[in-house]
Amino acid sequence: MAGVLELLEQAANQIVSIIPYSRLKIWKQMIFHPYETIRAEKNKPSLRNAAMDVAAASLVLAAELVIIYLISGTYSNLVYAGKPAMLIPLVALTSIAFYLTVWLVWSATQYLSAKALGAKASFKQYASLLGLAFAAFLVLDWFLTPALHFLPENARSFVDGIIGVYLPFLSFILIRELYGFSNLRTTAVLFLSFLLTFIIVLVAIFLLNFLTNGLVLQLISSSRQAPI
Repeated sequence: MAGVLELLEQAANQIVSIIPYSRLKIWKQMIFHPYETIRAEKNKPSLRNAAMDVAAASLVLAAELVIIYLISGTYSNLVYAGKPAMLIPLVALTSIAFYLTVWLVWSATQYLSAKALGAKASFKQYASLLGLAFAAFLVLDWFLTPALHFLPENARSFVDGIIGVYLPFLSFILIRELYGFSNLRTTAVLFLSFLLTFIIVLVAIFLLNFLTNGLVLQLISSSRQAPI
């Protein structure tokens, strides 16, 4: 296993050396050396860098999605059918907005949960580190997901499982290292943050349905009152 990780890190170093983006090296370090990276970065909090990390990783995923749409012709069934030039900015902006929102919600719920259990660090410090970890995870997911199609079924399920638990694993390390919590308290933070996130999502869905239904009823009412 160690030999495989060394080979993967060597390949990652080659990619990092080619792409002229300074933060990419830190993402690579977060993926392969999370403990050392968190300890090195925790005293250099920057919400700006974290937001840029998440936005840049979002653009990587957006580019992949655009390529898939163009190759498959899926975009022809979407609202911008016949206007493929609209595809790139629309997907890019949607991707950035979505992943920035996910990062902020997760940062808030995990920070509030940690605070309730005695955490002392600031929101800025936690959100900065989670943004870095989230960006690293998104790029890792982007890199490994296409490779799954070339693996045997058993190996594919194993790697897919690793991808699925890697972000919670990074969050676990981050909470424990930043706040000095025990494994049990760190697990409690993640559980509480999951409940908070679940409640936020339910409230958001309820409000969206309420507003959407209200808008539909208003349109129906207006159409009935309109003179023929």
